[in-house]
Amino acid sequence: MSRKRFLMLWTKLLQKKERANDMVPNIKPTIRMVAEKANVSVTTVSRVINGNYPVSPEARASVEKAINDLGYRPNVVAQSLKSGKTKMIGVVIANIANKFFMELVQGVETVVGKEGYHLIICSTDNNPQKELELLSMLKERMVDGIIAASCNDDGSVFKQLIDTGTPVALVDRRVPNLKADFILEDNYSAVYKMVKYLIDNGHERIGILLGLEHLSMNQERFAGYRDALKENGIKLNKRYIIKGEFNTSKVHASFYNMLKNLSKDERPTALLACSGPMAEGVMLAVEDLGLSIPEDISLVSYGTLSSSLIKPKITAISQKNFDMGVEAGKLVLKRLKEQSLNKKHRKFTEIIINNEVIFGNSVKNIKNL
Repeated sequence: MSRKRFLMLWTKLLQKKERANDMVPNIKPTIRMVAEKANVSVTTVSRVINGNYPVSPEARASVEKAINDLGYRPNVVAQSLKSGKTKMIGVVIANIANKFFMELVQGVETVVGKEGYHLIICSTDNNPQKELELLSMLKERMVDGIIAASCNDDGSVFKQLIDTGTPVALVDRRVPNLKADFILEDNYSAVYKMVKYLIDNGHERIGILLGLEHLSMNQERFAGYRDALKENGIKLNKRYIIKGEFNTSKVHASFYNMLKNLSKDERPTALLACSGPMAEGVMLAVEDLGLSIPEDISLVSYGTLSSSLIKPKITAISQKNFDMGVEAGKLVLKRLKEQSLNKKHRKFTEIIINNEVIFGNSVKNIKNL
């Protein structure tokens, strides 16, 4: 047989073999196949997968080896229907790009991940209508629990979720007239102490940059600012109060215009920015006007700045974002456990987290000037 003839026959044989392989069905491993390979019952395999009943170490090892060898993947949907649990927790926050919320979510995941739960993270952009739509979506997805930093004044949706058995933990912000589990900061005390620190350094013309004033934490921060001034005999100057939905660029524009329209003797000598990004916007505005911190204006921040390389180092209220997420995760898991034990709870928990001040060199002592 010629070499050419041999190659032609060999090619046809390979093609025939490939067609035969294509006709073999791609069989997806089943739980019964795992049981047969591990030489155990289907019930034992189910117990290993779900972790709901004790199984001997030998049987567990045999099942896990069979699962790996066969490449078996449990049917998550079927498991959810059978157990009534999706092992999913919805997390509703204002802005996923914000350092505060990033660290908060990390805290939640650290706790719930150990118990086999996964997160669905939703960002509202502080839009109340968008928040309602996202909560509706999470409800349709049948998440087992919800953790939220709400921007809504109406707590009826959360009340409905709680009343129908969905554990809810509210973080960072209160929702008016809502009885629920809350994990909050002591905003009032933190701001009061910071403003008092500025007063002790001789400052009386003290400004504040707030966020959206309808949010509870901003109301509490403003109250701390107002009371610290009042109790030290300093009159509130409305020109030194800037409110709104701010990011770094918007603060830069607002504060730049404020300073530009005030004479040197009218400008605030110190300013409290109610977030790290706000403080960064202030620093840009001060630089553009040819001024400096703290020589021309002292600056403090509620929340640390995104980079430790920024100079001068800003004196800031250091938030325990991660800890807040950890506590929220623990609370939701606690409520889920109570559900599994058929316990109904109506006594809600409120956890208040105290922050600390990290001192930098952004405040000038003008007491004796």
